[in-house]
Amino acid sequence: MKPRPLLLCWLLFMATACRRPPPPAATPPTPQLPTQTATAVTPTTAPLSPTTTPTRITTPATATVTAVTAVPLTATHTFTPDQSSSAYQGALWNVSVLAPIGQSFVPTQNMLDVVALWVKVNGAEEAVLQTAVHEGSLDGQVLGRSQPVAIPIGFEGAVRFGFETAVPLQPGQPYTLELLSDNGAGTAVGWVQHAGWDDPYPQGNAIVQGQAQSNIDLWFAEGSQ
Repeated sequence: MKPRPLLLCWLLFMATACRRPPPPAATPPTPQLPTQTATAVTPTTAPLSPTTTPTRITTPATATVTAVTAVPLTATHTFTPDQSSSAYQGALWNVSVLAPIGQSFVPTQNMLDVVALWVKVNGAEEAVLQTAVHEGSLDGQVLGRSQPVAIPIGFEGAVRFGFETAVPLQPGQPYTLELLSDNGAGTAVGWVQHAGWDDPYPQGNAIVQGQAQSNIDLWFAEGSQ
């Protein structure tokens, strides 16, 4: 029996397809790595100077500006100083932020009625400053307060604080001046002296945030008219 033509065609087609080679496998694309360029990093914050940025502590102010009408700033600073430190090597410290701030001293006279401090006012309004005299340290009794002084915007220089009543002192005993400001924003800034490893005023020290600063003193003078 002869095979049918249709069956022969089908058998011939299958035989040819089985002899064809398999199609080539697809080649995966080679991944492209991102291009990286080295960039130098420049520090954006300068190191802090330990001489101009004292360690912050939480010590409350020991006194406040009394509610007394402030007297205008006067250019008259003539008085007889007893203790002073007035070498000009300073940096500005914010009085309100670093309060309590002041200066300890040991007098040789038995009274004072004038204190002078170097002050600058940077705020948008005048500052009212006052000084208080403590017996011993800042924790000691307040023996007297100067009259508050109104200092205009932009002023920088020595400010004379007068006392209506002289403050009695015992020569040879330690006392502390405290600078007080009524400005909550801290616009009044007092000059302080830095003198390297030298002690500019061996009889006392600057007081910053309630702590004595070795080898640092406020620009100050105290004495009598």
